[in-house]
Amino acid sequence: MKRALVFDLDGTLLTSEKSVHRETVRSLFDCMKIGFALVIATSRPIRAVEHFVARDLLERAAAITLNGAVTYERGPYSGPTFNGTLGARSEALAERLRSMGYYLSIETEGRRFASNRRQTLDTLRGQQATHADVINWNDIDFNRVSKIAADGEGSSVEVDGYADEFEVDILPEMSGTFVNFLPRGVDKGTALAVYADRNGVDLAGSIAFGDDLPDIRLFDRVGTGVAMEGSPPELASAAQHVIGSCDGPSIGSFLEAEVLEALRRD
Repeated sequence: MKRALVFDLDGTLLTSEKSVHRETVRSLFDCMKIGFALVIATSRPIRAVEHFVARDLLERAAAITLNGAVTYERGPYSGPTFNGTLGARSEALAERLRSMGYYLSIETEGRRFASNRRQTLDTLRGQQATHADVINWNDIDFNRVSKIAADGEGSSVEVDGYADEFEVDILPEMSGTFVNFLPRGVDKGTALAVYADRNGVDLAGSIAFGDDLPDIRLFDRVGTGVAMEGSPPELASAAQHVIGSCDGPSIGSFLEAEVLEALRRD
C-alpha cells in the first residue's frame, strides 16, 4: 500500500506570504517520486486552493476542502465527492447566525458561495474569488450547503447550543472569532479515511502536518502527526513532532531527515 503526506494549507504548507517554500516543493516532489501520495486538507474552498498552490504541484494532489465536506481525489480538476451536506437545517442556521450580526460565507461545492457581506475587492481577498463566484442570497439551494463559516470580525462567535439544535459539528479557529459549521460526522479525518480506503493508502504509514485545532482529526487517523511552531497546545500534544515555522524550510528539512534519508539508509 502507498503512503500519504497530508497538509493543512494556511500556516502549514503555505508561508505567511501565501506561497509554498521552495525547500518544501523540492522535498515533496522527491517524496512523490518514491511513491508517496500528496493530500491537501483545508477549511478553504477549492477556488482558494487553486489560487495558492502551483498547478504542477496541485495536479498531483488530492484535495480535501471545506474541512472535509468536499474531496477531489485526482486533482481539483476532477469531479468532487460530497461527504455530506447540512441539508434543510442550514437555512435556519444561517438565519440565526445572520440575526446575531455575524458575517457568513455559505459554501456548496466550493467554487461558488453566498454571503451576507457586501462583496468588495477586499472582502473577496484579491483573486481568490471574483464577483462571478458569489451567489445571490435568495438563490441559495440550502439543501446543498456543505459548510457555513461565521466571522465575528474580531469577537468570538457564540456557539452554545448550536451543535445539538442544528445537528452540526463546530470547528473554530484557535481564536474563536471564525467558526465553521459542518454536517455532523464530517471533518478532515473522516474525509481522509474515505480517500485512503478508495485509493489504497496506508494511513498508519502516513504523515500529517497541521497548525490548528481541526488538524487534530487528521492526527487521529495517521501514524505520524507533525505540528507547526505556534500551534495550540491541544494540537501539539496530539503530535509526535513539533517543527519550526511555515516561513522556513522546516517541512522540507523534516521530510529530508525523517523520510528521504531514512529510505536511503534502508
